[in-house]
Amino acid sequence: MSNAGTDQTPDFPDWKGDFENSVQKEKEAYIREHRLTVWRDHDHMHTHQPDSIFAGVIKYLGWESYFNTEISGMMPFFYVFDIPECTVSELGEELKEKIGMNGVRIVGNPEDKMKRVAIVAHLYPNSAMVDEIKEDGYYHSYDMEIMKYMETENIDAIIPGEIIEWTILSYIRDAAYMGKHKACFNIGHFNMEELGMKYAADWIGELLNNEIPVNYIPTEDGWTFL
Repeated sequence: MSNAGTDQTPDFPDWKGDFENSVQKEKEAYIREHRLTVWRDHDHMHTHQPDSIFAGVIKYLGWESYFNTEISGMMPFFYVFDIPECTVSELGEELKEKIGMNGVRIVGNPEDKMKRVAIVAHLYPNSAMVDEIKEDGYYHSYDMEIMKYMETENIDAIIPGEIIEWTILSYIRDAAYMGKHKACFNIGHFNMEELGMKYAADWIGELLNNEIPVNYIPTEDGWTFL
C-alpha cells in the first residue's frame, strides 16, 4: 500500500478490477484456506510520533548516533545523518547487507566520499508537498527542496523510496559529472521501508507485554539483478 492518503488509494476488501485477476484470486484462497488475518497498518505507522517506519529504518541501519537534529525535519520525511566517511560503493554495500538486498542502483561515482546522507520520502510529483509556484514567484516541490538542502547544507547523498528520473536525479548526475560528491541510492520503496516493518514486531510485542510471540518475516528483495 502506498504512502498516499486512503482517499487516493482505498483499501477495498474485495477485488474491484473490471477483469478477473487469477493472482489475487489464488492469494485470497490461500489466505482463507490457512485461516490467516491480514492487518494493514502501514500508513498508520507513518502517523506515529515519531514515524515508526523511519524509526525502524534508522534503528536497524544503526544510524541513531549519527542523527543530525539541526537539519532533520526542515521539511517532511527528511532525516539527515553525519556518518563516518566512506565511499559511495562502501555505503551501497552497507545498505545491501543491513537491508538484505540483491543489489542497489546508484547515481553518482562509486569512489566518491560520503559524509552527510539524507533518508527522504518518495520522489514523484506531489509526494510529500504540493508542487507549485508560490507567491514568492519561485517553483517549490519536494525534490526542489531536497536539491536546495543538498546545495546549502552539504548533503552528499540521498536515499529515497520510489523515484522518477527527472529533476533531482538529473541534478545529482550532472553534479557527479562535474566532480561534486553527490549520489542517490535507489533501493526501492519496499526495500527502504523493510526495516520499518521489522521494527513493528518490536513495538507490537511491547504492546502485548511480550506475552504473545511476535515474529518478523522479511519479504526479501523483490528485484533480481542480471
